[in-house]
Amino acid sequence: MKTLEIMTAPDFLPGVRDAGGALPRRPRPHRRAEPQGEGVRGRGIHPGAAARPSRAAPIVAACLARGVLINCTADTVLRLLPPLVITEAEIDQALAIVEEVLCA
Repeated sequence: MKTLEIMTAPDFLPGVRDAGGALPRRPRPHRRAEPQGEGVRGRGIHPGAAARPSRAAPIVAACLARGVLINCTADTVLRLLPPLVITEAEIDQALAIVEEVLCA
């Protein structure tokens, strides 16, 4: 019941749009040194990044160990899976962790 209450609140969808729009405005690790990645794709709150198949699973595990949930699809596409209620501060923190993992 509480989930429906939150999701039907007037400010819920605008907040999701804002969070999804905030991700592309952040510096991306692949624009710096990203030896383990192949580039970013997608848009919105669930972006993806291509990775070499041999590196995808270790990247997912390293991010999870640091508290950032990502998944891997098709053995090469890493997707960020933030909650729809994520804040911009949490986005910054998660992206810093992902950058640390990708550049390790």
